[in-house]
Amino acid sequence: MRNFYKYSPSILVVILLIISITYLDYKNESIINEKRLIHENFLQNSPFLNTKDLSKSERRSIELPPNSYNEKMWELSMNPATGRPEPEKLFKIQKELRDLRYAIDDEKLAGVNRNSAVPGENEEMKWIQRGPINVGGRTKALMFDPNDDSNEIVFSGGVSGGLFKNKKISDPNSSWELITKNIPQNLALSSITYDPNNKDVFYAGTGESYTGGDALGSGLWKSEDRGNTWFKVFGGDTENPTTYVSEGNTIEIIKPTNQNKISFSAASFGKTLTPDPIEAEILISNPVNACGTINSVEGKIALIQRGGCQFGVKVLNAQNAGAVAAIVYNNEGDDLYSMLVGDTNPDSISIPAVFISQSDGERLNSLITQGETIVSLKKSSNSIPGFRIVPGTFYINDVVVRNNNGSSEIYIAAGTSSYRDASQTLFNGEDYGLYKSSDGGVNWNKINIEYEGRVVQPMDLEISANNIVWMSSTR
Repeated sequence: MRNFYKYSPSILVVILLIISITYLDYKNESIINEKRLIHENFLQNSPFLNTKDLSKSERRSIELPPNSYNEKMWELSMNPATGRPEPEKLFKIQKELRDLRYAIDDEKLAGVNRNSAVPGENEEMKWIQRGPINVGGRTKALMFDPNDDSNEIVFSGGVSGGLFKNKKISDPNSSWELITKNIPQNLALSSITYDPNNKDVFYAGTGESYTGGDALGSGLWKSEDRGNTWFKVFGGDTENPTTYVSEGNTIEIIKPTNQNKISFSAASFGKTLTPDPIEAEILISNPVNACGTINSVEGKIALIQRGGCQFGVKVLNAQNAGAVAAIVYNNEGDDLYSMLVGDTNPDSISIPAVFISQSDGERLNSLITQGETIVSLKKSSNSIPGFRIVPGTFYINDVVVRNNNGSSEIYIAAGTSSYRDASQTLFNGEDYGLYKSSDGGVNWNKINIEYEGRVVQPMDLEISANNIVWMSSTR
């Protein structure tokens, strides 16, 4: 028992310390949870609960601004403890920040070294150029060699400068080697990555789809020897590229016969047209601008004149009158526009709608007044009428490789671009999108990703920590 009493004070101190720390952690967690409950209660009793989710038209009807931005910002910027924003504290906080900034400047003049510096803020944390500086063009792709434990070997790709390699990046005077074996010297590199299951295998994407042809792509390239030699595995120029003029999307007049086709621009709302045609009789809406309740067009296609009200109102009125589709024609010339829905709820419109020129609209009007007129409406291309199509040249905006239970999956964001007299530059002008290969780039499958019925153009790809592939698009 003597030994126990001899060391018991120390043991008691340790026990008390553990109990104190545990209690403080519990107390802090309880305080945080209590604050969360208070904040949650304020949000659940927000003064804007009954208005922030109203449509634009509903908000206007009760004389509120059409956009609920201010209400949302009110909730986001509230003080969780008081349940409201506190703009009266703004000037005080601004003064405190200014005083802090002046104090930091004074410390710098006095030679005080602060640990809070960020890259570029002071001499100690400044950025140092590593080149290459003897070649024009922007550096777009950068990758440390995954096989180099010293983290010294770096690959760099310029969108108009080729592929470079540096073997000692930590040395400001280190040189960059232009890789030229089996790969063009001025290749427009946009992205580079490696296979996590075989780090000898690299992939490099080429081209920038949003530069209007200033950085043309040449497909996806692969290296199986750590970036020393390369070969193409996807896209790029074909051996015998063909060029033809696209007809674009057109309305075919079935009856009366021997009529020229009509080019159209699809609406940004409503049902998307497919290659399967909608073939029906076309009738003139009454009133002609369809800004009010119109005559029955059950099972027909409604012909509507632009003007007087928003496009969404016109198409919804035609839909309510039984139309299977709507054709809106310009009333101020032959320009083609993409129709926007306006204040109408886009989810309420379930029929397709297209926009045509004034001259074509007047021609349809004339045909309808002369007798039964039947048209065929379908999507035939994503391209713009009258522009040249150059298949075989690809823009690889990004490339990533995912380890899926030991199997390597390559994902590429293939884009398209308008440049000079070419409106599309992929296959037949409509095959841009997300592609996947599970056999090292030998075979590829397109993954259709659509937004509001239209295939999106991918721009950036990332693999999250839980191995999920994320994609951003150009629109």
